[in-house]
Amino acid sequence: MNYYYFFIIGGSLLGIGLIIDLVRIFFVRKYSYSAEVVQWLRLKRHELVKKYRFFRYLNNFFYIIGAGVSIAGAVLYVVYANAQNTVTPSLPISLNISPEDENFDKADLFELVNQTRQQAGSRKLLQDPVLTKIAKDRLKDMINNQYYAHKSLAGDYYYNQLARVSANYGFSCENLNIDFTTTESRYVSSWLSSSKGHKECLLNSQVTHAGYAVGIFSDPTAGGGDTKTYIVVGIHAEKSPTMFEAPN
Repeated sequence: MNYYYFFIIGGSLLGIGLIIDLVRIFFVRKYSYSAEVVQWLRLKRHELVKKYRFFRYLNNFFYIIGAGVSIAGAVLYVVYANAQNTVTPSLPISLNISPEDENFDKADLFELVNQTRQQAGSRKLLQDPVLTKIAKDRLKDMINNQYYAHKSLAGDYYYNQLARVSANYGFSCENLNIDFTTTESRYVSSWLSSSKGHKECLLNSQVTHAGYAVGIFSDPTAGGGDTKTYIVVGIHAEKSPTMFEAPN
């Protein structure tokens, strides 16, 4: 919730109340000095006080409502600030590997990707240690910092990491997925139905190598959320022919 709206609304209401108060003062108090000398002016002022009594009620109303809304905004600001400063508990993961589930085999996922590529007329992908390392690093970063995106919180994309470690790759792309199931086909089906480039990346005929990483993003037993969810990171790239491994 945008707490600053409360400050704007509350301030506006207080301003309206002030304007009404000034109008009332203008009509009532302009007789104050003469009332000390002339009795009828005092009576006139008394009549005006009664006449503009409604304005007093009205401006008090706006003062009260405006102050209440402003206080509510201040309370929301404090709550929001505290929430922003609360660190989301991270999952207990190793510095070297991401948490994995024995029911979710990334090797099976990789094989399913290759079967899908062959059915579409594309060559099988070879596993690549550099791409696998980048996939694992990106997976760990997402889990540790509890985000899910192609762009890291530090502003890096996968290709920034790839460029820093090797120049032996041409065209490349990244596939991500997050779901609550260990059924590998669900992730592949999701990529195939994607309208954001995941299908093109999965079936691209230029890519020759890939690296995959699979990890637990949230786990209720480890204080990581209400549902156990998984992240899949797949880095696909075209590798220089001189660097090819022997085909399977």
